Amino acid sequence: MRVSFVTVLYAAAVLVFLACSFDPAGLSEAATDADVDAMDKDGDLFDVVDAVTDVTDVTDVTDVTDVTDAVDADGGDGGTGCTAADNECLDYYTLNVCTGTGEMIPMNCPYGCDPSVPTCFQLTPSNGVDASLIMQPGLAGWTLATDAQLMTDTGEILINGNQYRVPGTGLEPQSGIYYDVVPMSDGSEAGLFVMDSLTILSGVTLSVSGGLPLILLTDTTRIAGVIDVSGTSLSCSNANRTCPGPGGFRGGDANGDGSGPGAGGDGVDDYFSDETGGGGAGFGTAGGQGGGSDGGSAGSLYGSDLCEPLIGGSGGGGGGHGTLTSTSTSQGKGGGGGGAVQISALSYLEVGSMDPTLCGVLANGQGGGANDSSYESGGGGGGSGGAIILEAPRIHIYMGAVIAANGGGGAAGRESSSHGSPGLPSSTPAPGGSCSGCNTGGDGGSAERTVPKNGDNNESGDGTG
Repeated sequence: MRVSFVTVLYAAAVLVFLACSFDPAGLSEAATDADVDAMDKDGDLFDVVDAVTDVTDVTDVTDVTDVTDAVDADGGDGGTGCTAADNECLDYYTLNVCTGTGEMIPMNCPYGCDPSVPTCFQLTPSNGVDASLIMQPGLAGWTLATDAQLMTDTGEILINGNQYRVPGTGLEPQSGIYYDVVPMSDGSEAGLFVMDSLTILSGVTLSVSGGLPLILLTDTTRIAGVIDVSGTSLSCSNANRTCPGPGGFRGGDANGDGSGPGAGGDGVDDYFSDETGGGGAGFGTAGGQGGGSDGGSAGSLYGSDLCEPLIGGSGGGGGGHGTLTSTSTSQGKGGGGGGAVQISALSYLEVGSMDPTLCGVLANGQGGGANDSSYESGGGGGGSGGAIILEAPRIHIYMGAVIAANGGGGAAGRESSSHGSPGLPSSTPAPGGSCSGCNTGGDGGSAERTVPKNGDNNESGDGTG
């Protein structure tokens, strides 16, 4: 989606963008340290001992008055005898809290006070990430002033082809960046990078590849450039549009289903009739059916609203390809799914700047592949968009910033047809492939198109993705 306003969100905000949809999640609160000793509300156990000792001295009736100390909640030390139940938010940033001495004192809440508990807000990162990792000695900040590539499977980071961070787990001393492969709730894994701060300057892109979804844990993050986890040729060796983003799933080859829980089905291979298009993949919304009477099945919905576990988009189905005169499977490939990224900033997260250059976070799916030879084939289905989690106590999103997890368009069918467009960095649907005399591919899903668009077969020929 394209954010068309400037907004500042406080109080442990969590924004989840799931294949072109998002849901604000619940907030996490920090437990206060104001619990009162149930035995003695002023924390002074000696008052009780004194009272019992004095009562045994029955010859001195004046000492009996010391028994009142046993029921005096503060032992005469000036406290109010409060409990944790007396805690209250005095204003948005101030918590009045009961201390161990039975006194109420004001406490500053940098990210806001939650009156329903009451307590100070703080961020508990999603997907079980250990926030204390930010406290380890030697952790450094990273300011990215030129394009870079980050690999989620190994921890390697390249800048201009040179290693900025070498592969391997743990804290790497040269960069000051910590990396590990961490488990999530369903047993799947993610690549976790921890740094004190992350700043991406305007006009700079951090491209992410690998099989694992990406989690970034920082104290502060400022993104004036782009973090891109979209379906890309960087993520697989054959360098084609079936490649997914990190944590996403591959598109299908010709006559093959896509992969992933929302995969599109394959088109039909029929040399003596029309080959049909591959189905579009689903995620936050269902995919579209491939063109033709028996086009590939549409991908289904999956995943959770909170993106736990963190998972990427699925692959589109491959188009049907007649193999009687050609065994090539380079035709009509399905698009790879968009990747998945979680950005957890424990203090502050900022996306955008006053610069009009494209900036934001992208997790778009790839467009379906077309038939680019003389053999008639159905077009491949588009890959679904991935998932984006942005979470911090304070989030500032500038006007014009783009946060997009859009699906790719389906490819056109018949000879010399055109590929579907990858998901776009906007709310506009990715257009399906089209050409003169071709069947037009269905558009990808986006904020402006949440109802799947099927491929067509209007040219009485091969179907589309």
